[in-house]
Amino acid sequence: MKRYLLLALLAGTAHAQVQLSWLDSNGTGMTWRIEKQSGSTWTQIGTATATTYTDPTTTPGDHCYRVKAVKGSKESNPSNTACKTIDLIPPVLRVVDNVAMSVKPDYESLSFVVSQEVGRVAVGTECDRTRAVGDGWYAVPREAVQWTGSNRPANVVARCG
Repeated sequence: MKRYLLLALLAGTAHAQVQLSWLDSNGTGMTWRIEKQSGSTWTQIGTATATTYTDPTTTPGDHCYRVKAVKGSKESNPSNTACKTIDLIPPVLRVVDNVAMSVKPDYESLSFVVSQEVGRVAVGTECDRTRAVGDGWYAVPREAVQWTGSNRPANVVARCG
C-alpha cells in the first residue's frame, strides 16, 4: 500500500484542537488509523473513514501525528509526520457588560436564543466558554447574578470577551 500525505492545522474553535487532513489517492474502502506521538512511542488515538480527524484533547506543547491506511488485513506504511505547536490554552472569558439575560429554546432552529433581562452580573465574572448562546453570549453562574425581579431562570447568559 502507498504512503499518504498528512497535514495538521490548528482548528479555530473555543478550545485548542488539532485538525488533521490527508489525501487518499487509493480510492474508497479505507479505514484510517490515527496515531499520536508521545516521546518515542506512537499510540492510536482514533480511526476514521473520511480523510479528516480532529484531536480534541490537546494541551499546550508539540503534538505530532501520522496516519495509516487499513484495508482488510493490510496496513500501509505510516504517512509523513505532521506536527503542530499549541502555545496557550485560550484565555478565560470574562463578563464585559453587566446585563444578565435569560435564554429560551428556539424549537425551530433547535438552539437557544437570548430572551430578556433578569438581573446584573459583575464585570469580570468568569464565563463558561463551553456554553455559548449566540455571538458573544456565554453562560454565567446563577449565584453571580443580582436578580432584578422574580424571574430566576436556570440558564443565564451575559456578554463575555
